[in-house]
Amino acid sequence: MTNLASKLDSTPRLSYGWIDAVTDGQYRVSTDIGWLSAIKAASCLLTPEPGDRVLLSFDELSSIYVLAVLERRALAASCIDLPGDATIRAGGDLSLAALRNLTCSATRLAVAAEEGDFSIMRASFLGTAVSVQAQRIKSVFVTADQIYRDLTQRIGEYFRATSEHEEIHANSSRKLVTEDLSMQSRNTILVAEENVKIDGELVHLG
Repeated sequence: MTNLASKLDSTPRLSYGWIDAVTDGQYRVSTDIGWLSAIKAASCLLTPEPGDRVLLSFDELSSIYVLAVLERRALAASCIDLPGDATIRAGGDLSLAALRNLTCSATRLAVAAEEGDFSIMRASFLGTAVSVQAQRIKSVFVTADQIYRDLTQRIGEYFRATSEHEEIHANSSRKLVTEDLSMQSRNTILVAEENVKIDGELVHLG
């Protein structure tokens, strides 16, 4: 009889309740049998909030658990709380969709994929340092405006093709070429307000 009574006492029972208050992970729940103190079950991913209607599990020998949040006030914010490391695994596609904003916050963000597509109408990036390593980069812009305080480029070979007009504005300009410098055009005009100096061991004109 003692063993049977113990088994009956440990049989879990279910009850509805309403979250009244939350204090240090303990939930004060109003039920038909009175006020109960409960903790959130590991299977209850949605964090209960005051005013929520919940499903409770309890027996005579163990703690009272909030198994699930059944109803929440309209437009109230929801939080999925996972206390430790977590992995979401899908056998097929996995989509994250938000009607308004989608925010990701982490100490470190790592993304690994064989292919990636980004379609963004407007984007802004603010960071301290950026490092990019790629075998090939292709960029196509209708209009691009780049502003740098200092820019240093180290390039093995550099080819640039401008189909129309190209113009450079600078306070001063200096070009250092180790070997040959070749300039070719239909017409060449050099204009200086003061001096034009051509200095070389051998100078050919004409």
